[in-house]
Amino acid sequence: MSDSGSRGPADAAPQRLTAQVLFVLVYMVGMLDRTIVTVLLQPIKLEFQLSDTQLGFISGMAFSLAYAGAAIPMGLLADRVSRRTTLALLVLLWSGLTFVSGLVPGFLLLCLARFGVGLAEAGQPPMVMSLVGDIFPPAKRATAISLIYLGVPLGALAGFLVAGQIAALYGWRAAIMAAGAPGIVLAFVILLLLREPARGTAGEAAPSTVAGPGLSEGFRYLMGNPALRHTLKVA
Repeated sequence: MSDSGSRGPADAAPQRLTAQVLFVLVYMVGMLDRTIVTVLLQPIKLEFQLSDTQLGFISGMAFSLAYAGAAIPMGLLADRVSRRTTLALLVLLWSGLTFVSGLVPGFLLLCLARFGVGLAEAGQPPMVMSLVGDIFPPAKRATAISLIYLGVPLGALAGFLVAGQIAALYGWRAAIMAAGAPGIVLAFVILLLLREPARGTAGEAAPSTVAGPGLSEGFRYLMGNPALRHTLKVA
């Protein structure tokens, strides 16, 4: 029997708190590593003699293409593997690629690094949200997710404030390496402190045996609901 299946209510509370803090930190370092290049565009442009088109590709397109292409495969992966271990590996990968971005000699390798960051970060939402569903009971999930998403503005704030100051003092390479370093440490902390919960049991008497709607049914419902379509356009 797994650890998660044998925990009582007294043990579950500290484990939920640990998971909550770790997930907020994951979203913080994810947003920091995602946006750090936008803080450093001007010094990167001057060193590599880049055009505005090349800057746009580095700061947005390279990441977005990889993120969009890997989103569904990462969601399928989250249903089949250890989410805790995979999340730790993904955090290590995108943070490591951010760190080595400070060592690249030119435009092409920086693009490849940003592409890799996008691939790895595409696994962040499905891994985290799947874990939330099995760690937190239904009555606590909305609060847990709201707190997790606080990591997004906090990570962006860290990028603009801390990384900007480091770049001003030590250069853009030191700033981007400093942005990648916390996630490398966090990956090992996740492996040490986060437990893999049993699937489908949080707050329920037994795992559900009723199959949910498939991908095609969900997509048809989404496209057939005008309110949801407009929400996606705004987002």
